[in-house]
Amino acid sequence: GDSTGRPSIKSGGCSWSIGKVDIKLHGDISLILNLFRDEIEHKIKAMLPGKLCDTVNSELNVNAEDQLKKLQVTVPIMDKKFLLDYRLVSAPAFQPAYLETNHKGEITWAAKPSPPPFSPNPIPPLTS
Repeated sequence: GDSTGRPSIKSGGCSWSIGKVDIKLHGDISLILNLFRDEIEHKIKAMLPGKLCDTVNSELNVNAEDQLKKLQVTVPIMDKKFLLDYRLVSAPAFQPAYLETNHKGEITWAAKPSPPPFSPNPIPPLTS
């Protein structure tokens, strides 16, 4: 997450494999262009992975990150008398079958929010 307790996202890398590119050329000059069809297909196949990765990285690093920055981590509850602060307190942990997140879970008066007078111990992790 980021410093405000919101989740954040960033691409760690990208690789793309394209098995085959097959183009069909039509029109007045297609007879001439078809002479170079193999070269054209090869160039397109070589260019596509970089372009696709650029697009995916941009969608994750810019667009998805911008959307996560809008996520509310403090919401009013009980007729707006209280605020529930559920921001992340640590980075999410990805497990094979689930995503584990640790949240603040603090409720304060909406009229005068202030830090609690004590610091509770974290809930211990579940064990099998």
